[in-house]
Amino acid sequence: MRSSLPAPRRYAETRATRGALRRGLRYNGAGRWAFAAMVGCVAMLALVPAAVAAGTGKIEGTVTESAHKALANVSVTAYGPNNEFEGSASTNASGEYTVSGLSEGQYKVGFSALPYANQYYNKQPSLANANFVSVTEGSTTSGINATLQEPGKITGTVTNSAGVPVLGVTVDVYGSAFSFEPIKVVFTNANGEYTVEGLTEGEYKVGFFPSGSTYLAQYYNGQLSLESANPVLVTAGKTTSGIGATLTEGGKISGTVTDAYSHGRLAKIGVYISGVEGGFGYASTNANGEYTITGLRTGSYKVSFFWEYSEAEYKACEHLPRCPPKYVTQFFSNQPSEATANPVGVAVGALTPGVNAAMVPSLPYNTAGPSVSGTATVGSLLSCSSGSWTGEPELALSVGWPLTSPFSYQWLRDGAPIAGATSPAYIVQAADVGHALVCEVTATNVAGRTSARSAAVAVILPAVMLSSSKIVVSGGSARVPLACANATCTGTIELTGQVKGRGRKAKRKTVTLARGSYSLAAGKKATISVSLTAAGRIALAAAKGHKLSGKAAVTVTSGTTVKKSVVVSETRGKRK
Repeated sequence: MRSSLPAPRRYAETRATRGALRRGLRYNGAGRWAFAAMVGCVAMLALVPAAVAAGTGKIEGTVTESAHKALANVSVTAYGPNNEFEGSASTNASGEYTVSGLSEGQYKVGFSALPYANQYYNKQPSLANANFVSVTEGSTTSGINATLQEPGKITGTVTNSAGVPVLGVTVDVYGSAFSFEPIKVVFTNANGEYTVEGLTEGEYKVGFFPSGSTYLAQYYNGQLSLESANPVLVTAGKTTSGIGATLTEGGKISGTVTDAYSHGRLAKIGVYISGVEGGFGYASTNANGEYTITGLRTGSYKVSFFWEYSEAEYKACEHLPRCPPKYVTQFFSNQPSEATANPVGVAVGALTPGVNAAMVPSLPYNTAGPSVSGTATVGSLLSCSSGSWTGEPELALSVGWPLTSPFSYQWLRDGAPIAGATSPAYIVQAADVGHALVCEVTATNVAGRTSARSAAVAVILPAVMLSSSKIVVSGGSARVPLACANATCTGTIELTGQVKGRGRKAKRKTVTLARGSYSLAAGKKATISVSLTAAGRIALAAAKGHKLSGKAAVTVTSGTTVKKSVVVSETRGKRK
């Protein structure tokens, strides 16, 4: 499963492990448990004979004790260059042994017999430090001897600066080659005491690692690195005592992690810090979104924040090509990379608070809603902007051809989708009159999709008004004063009048005096000329210059027809 870890988690674990090996300063006891388990597994596998290709080379030698007395029944094991089992033998009464059936190559040889300390050729305390022995096909490599010793011990006590014993401190012992891999690992008891047994005579270095505490790791005697640690001399069969440590409380950083938009506090956020000049630390936020990293040396640190996957999330991600985290990884303060991260200063014994983070969800998140531009009248073009979004990865056009946008569009009328209206532009239809239009934008990325809607836009009804009740006729046309509001007004104008028929008892009848069409922009006023009808000409002639009472009916497309009583009068002059 380790290979399928999503990037943020792998990043923290890899950085932590490599940093520890490189600097020899490991703050996490779990890492040493894992190493001890690995060494144990290697040792167990070494005891199990493996099916290997039989060779004709041999290794032989003699095993004695420190008084040069031959040792019988000593187990001698040959390991390949990758520490794999290749062959074994036991010494006879004369302390002699021969490991046969070896192919040409390089081998390491180990010697084991109680109560003596395990030893590897040549006088090395661990398999990792052992010297290689060359084997040639058909030949015997002799003189691979060993002098086993009664094991020595190292003991000591670990306390804090107040002299109080510290329980559970990991004590690592490194061999004479002083590699970063310890040959022995033990832990302090309730009295702060420890004992490391089974050591061959020689020089060692000792490291103290207070797992999960506020104390700083150190090496004997009060040194900061394995390279500068004071060597400890062990004599065969003797105990080297007093190899203790006084632990110092390190610096701390603390903070709170929240959701950048809901502002709720977030649990399960991993916090990893790495020192500009070495050192690192790790913590995970609790249910209140809080964390504290302890045991830090004075210096400047970069801090990263990332989503921690649960076991269920790991399992769900195993067969997926990509498994984005719930939140985008970021660095202090709200930076996208370690290179741009703002450093955080830490001092031994002091707390640096307020190293907070506001995490951005990986899902698209709308920070500024879509908006509709244009005039909402029938036949007009409306345009929808996508708004502003965040997410992982950043929303962008796809690579390749044809280009695809991370945004899709849907226009809605009173909340219901309009069939086929799926582009950023929309022409207002007659069916939209009296309803509200909304543009919905859906953003999609690798983490999923999220939708956001614009504010509702009411389809505007144009309004027309007669700006005067007096209609003047001149030259065969009636002049109608109009005013338009809200949107462009288009429609028809019709003037009717009451005309008395001929004869004393004739009744008045309604005739159409004039009619015509018009178009007037929103906010404009104009006098519209409409032509007289034949009946209108006759009626006006019969009136002989007198005023006619009538009505004006002005229609407006998609709007309300206006009807108003008017007075029609003819100006002096010849009608056409």
